[in-house]
Formats: sequence, structure tokens, C-alpha cells
Amino acid sequence: MRRLLGFIRVSARRVETVVPNVVEIERPILEWSPLLAGGNTRGMLNSHHANFVEAEAINGRVDLIHAHVGFPAGWIAWQLARRFRRPFVITEHMGPFPFPSRAFLRVDGSLAERLSAPFLASARNVAVSPALMRAMADFGITHVSVIPNLVDEERFLPCPRAHSTRDFVLFSLCNLVEGKGLDDLLKATGRAMAEIPSLRLVVGGDGPMRGALEALAERLGISERVSWLGMVDPAVTPGLYQNCDAFILTSRAETFGVVYVEALACGKPVIATRCGGPEAFVHEGNGLLVSIGDVPAIASAMVKMARSFDHYRAEDIRSDFMKRFSRPAVVRQLLALYRNVLADTKLHSAMGEHDKSMAQRPDSVTISPGYRP
Repeated sequence: MRRLLGFIRVSARRVETVVPNVVEIERPILEWSPLLAGGNTRGMLNSHHANFVEAEAINGRVDLIHAHVGFPAGWIAWQLARRFRRPFVITEHMGPFPFPSRAFLRVDGSLAERLSAPFLASARNVAVSPALMRAMADFGITHVSVIPNLVDEERFLPCPRAHSTRDFVLFSLCNLVEGKGLDDLLKATGRAMAEIPSLRLVVGGDGPMRGALEALAERLGISERVSWLGMVDPAVTPGLYQNCDAFILTSRAETFGVVYVEALACGKPVIATRCGGPEAFVHEGNGLLVSIGDVPAIASAMVKMARSFDHYRAEDIRSDFMKRFSRPAVVRQLLALYRNVLADTKLHSAMGEHDKSMAQRPDSVTISPGYRP
């Protein structure tokens, strides 16, 4: 019903020039679980077929299709690539990979065709972290590159802390769901406060576990030291990072972990769990890593962070972020990927023309125009 009401509220078609070189085209359709009549994948494909045609009418020939997540986007890109004979790439973000659903896994544990076929047909596959690349490889997905998510370095900037209290403020931002491990964080906060009474935890985000988490904080006797911000407006998010001493999130699984990187962009050290993504970028110069669900270790990290905070230099944390996750850093990698795919496509196309020519004239050697061995 929520999706139906959302569908009713939106217009049938929207074309918007966001910035001079970015155009958004939208034709809303209803979609649901792929276990029910395919989840209306046919409707999604028809919508994006029309989007593709309109994109070419606006900007000229589309050279490459880039889908984000294997299903449904990757499946749609695969179908469009077959129809229009264009190369496509897929960046996977799903975590854990794949979701434990019959929509993505067969009874024998292998990937369902709707998820596996696009990866096998794509020109390149991209994982946003080494951990995700390994998970994809376990299911036989090949030609995978690691290109991380990016964070807008112009929005997320280091800034002197605005609050004037003597508290040591730890900030956490997430959906309040079981997988984010907020219960572990609250238990660890109670332990850490026994050694660092000035510790304060600020939690941004909302979700189905909020009531239970607030009740847990009450039982632990730390309610007065925990602030619940509720749903956070993205416009104020940079200020929340800037106004804390360190960021903490004790997730049980993260494919990447954008919130950690947003904190690093603001020059803040982080405390993270070894839950997949953070292991690739959290190190002794910008934070601490702890085991998932290890409440004593989380508490110890909080105490250590408060006591050795001067060890972390905001300018060093920011510099490391800029080299790895800023727009220039990530865009360079994406452009290199696109150029390689397009070069391979031209080569294969030329080789195909060459093979066709050889089949027609077996007694001669002909190199098609544009082909460079």
C-alpha cells in the first residue's frame, strides 16, 4: 500500500537537468518482490527502454550503461544492452551479498539467474569494497574491480567543534535496525562511562528499534547521557559530524559504510566494527577497529579514543580521505573503467567485422576500417 500510494502521488514522467551535464529522466512504475510475478520487471524494463530512447534524443548516442546493484538495475541494464547493443557495467552495493532471499538464491545455494546472468554478461563488475569483491567471487562472479563510494568533499569539511561543554561527544548515525548493533553500543557506553564519566553519545536516525533502544538506555542508567535526534535532515548532517569528537557505529554488516567516510571527510576519527567495509579504510591513523558484538572491546575502544584523542590529527585524516574517497579520487577510477570498457568494445566490434570479412573472403586477409591489432 505504501508503494501504491507513492506511485499515485508522483507524475507519470519527469525530466530534469540537475546540473548542465546531468539529466534525470523518470517514468515511475510499480514494483514489488520478484517472487510475485517477477516483481513487474517487464514494467521496469519498458519504463527504462523509454528513458533510454529519450536520453538519446536529448543528448545523442549513449555509449555505456552503468547500473547500480545487480537486481533490478543490473538485470534492466543487461536487457537494454542486448536491445541497443551497448556495453554495460554493474556496481554492486548489496550487503550482505546476496540478501538471504529466495529471490536471489536457489535451493542449492547458488545465485538465481536474475542476479547471476547480468554479472556474467557485463563488460565489468565493480564492488565498493574488497570484502564485497570476495563475497561476489565466492559465487563465481569474475572481472570485478574495487571502486569505493565517494563522499562530497565540498559538503563534508573539517570545522572546529561548536559545542562548549567539557563532554567527550561520540556521534552515531544510522537506521535504528537490528543490523546496526545499537544495543551493543549502548551496553558498551554504560561500561565506558564508568571510566569516562564525561562521555556522551548522540544518536541520529530513526527506525523500528528506537523504542526498545531507548528502554535499554533507561535500564542501563545512561539515558541522561544519550541524545536521540530522530530522523536527520541531510542538510544538517555535516554539522553533526563537525560538532562531535569522534564517530562510532557498531554495525554487524556493512558493504562499505558511507557514514564512516563522511566522518573522516570532516577530519573526525572513527570507531568501527570489522563488519566488511571498514576494514579497508580504518587504520591506526584515523580510528579503531573492534570485533562485531564484542561489548567489552567496544567499551575499551571508546575509553581509548577519549584518552588518546590528541593522537588523531584532523588534517591527516582529511588528507587520507581526499586521496581515496573524494570526488576527484573516485571519478578518476570510474573514468578509467569507462575508457577501458569502450576501448574493449571498439576492439571486439572491429574484430567481429574482421571475422565477418574473412568468412566472406577466405582466400584474403582484410582488416576492417578502424581496427588496430
